[in-house]
Amino acid sequence: MVMTLHTRCVVTNPGPSSGVPPWRAGAPAGTRQACPMPQVPWYRRKDYKHIRSIMDDGNKFPKTFDEWETKAKRRLASAAAAGVPIQPVILDPGEFLTYCKAKNFSARGDRERNMFARASAKDLKRAASDRA
Repeated sequence: MVMTLHTRCVVTNPGPSSGVPPWRAGAPAGTRQACPMPQVPWYRRKDYKHIRSIMDDGNKFPKTFDEWETKAKRRLASAAAAGVPIQPVILDPGEFLTYCKAKNFSARGDRERNMFARASAKDLKRAASDRA
């Protein structure tokens, strides 16, 4: 399955007796720092074939939407169980191609999909705050 989670975050370290695994410790003991929720591109059934055809690595995608969706939901559930909530962001093929062209991306792969998902999430958040 082609879906990579990229996060950049300093994780809370409540102290040595907390049982927090050493790989999660990053902040001074007793501190809390909110981590932004990572976003992943999410596909609609009606767009899946088109998405596979426009991606440089489309041949690595599961052949059917149902296969992709099953694997993607399993990954989301696994991440949630590990305490990492993930925000799926719809990847519209037309908007994605426009985004890639505007950014002068010559490739259309995992990196570009994740950048698009982050940018789209920021746009949605900004639009929601403008309405409030």
